[in-house]
Amino acid sequence: MNRNRRSQTSSVTGVARRGSRLIWLGSLVIVGAALLASVWVLRPHPTIDEIESAIKAAGFGPVTPPNRLRGPGSLYVAEGNNFYHQVCRADPSLLEGRVQTSPTLARVRERLEKGGFTWSGDMVEALNGKLDGTRLTSIKYNLADVTIHEVADADLKAIQRKLMDDPHCEAAVQDYFKQQRKVCSGYAALSASTSFRISTESKVEMAVEEAAKLTGLVKRHLEQQIGGQIQIRSTDEYSGDNLYFGILLSDFCPEPDDDRAPRRVAEPKS
Repeated sequence: MNRNRRSQTSSVTGVARRGSRLIWLGSLVIVGAALLASVWVLRPHPTIDEIESAIKAAGFGPVTPPNRLRGPGSLYVAEGNNFYHQVCRADPSLLEGRVQTSPTLARVRERLEKGGFTWSGDMVEALNGKLDGTRLTSIKYNLADVTIHEVADADLKAIQRKLMDDPHCEAAVQDYFKQQRKVCSGYAALSASTSFRISTESKVEMAVEEAAKLTGLVKRHLEQQIGGQIQIRSTDEYSGDNLYFGILLSDFCPEPDDDRAPRRVAEPKS
């Protein structure tokens, strides 16, 4: 009889221990899930990687930072890490009437226009170095009117021929050939109108002079980065029109001859 009682007591104790262990494990799962959820919520979203991913999905190489200097028609050498160095600039008069525009694919446009993105920390730090007291914590931006700019192959050849007729352009291209580098024309570009919003450490209202100084510094810094004009909407909001976020290089590129000199595009026969 006592043996049966001890057996029953042992069974009950074992069940209780297992139940407590299951409750403890369940609590850990719940706590872990809560922590993961909080981390997901606190993580900046979307990140700069996501805008680059969307641009690549559209077939373009990301331009970092976005600017007005990397449009179609000019000659470039790809430096890696999403940086395209301009070798010979196509004057706007060469592009007049030769650039076709159209909205980008709906899925790409939606992905870019519905996201909020953050300017790189290095650029925020560079601007902070010019400020006295007021420190920026971030520069965020949103996109609108995402557009594709494209030059037809025949027009691109004509532009390239004109650029290579300039001895300074030809000499620059030749220098890259000597380094075994490839120089190609920009065939298409992806642009968007952009709204920038800045955040500062202090929410205390600034004096008029201090606010004006901050506004002017941010405007000049952004203009230096994008190579174009910035409009001031308020003390913490700025905008830039038609900034290039992506570029696509053509397969039509100047090529070196056997003597390593650049080969000009052949003139049409009369």
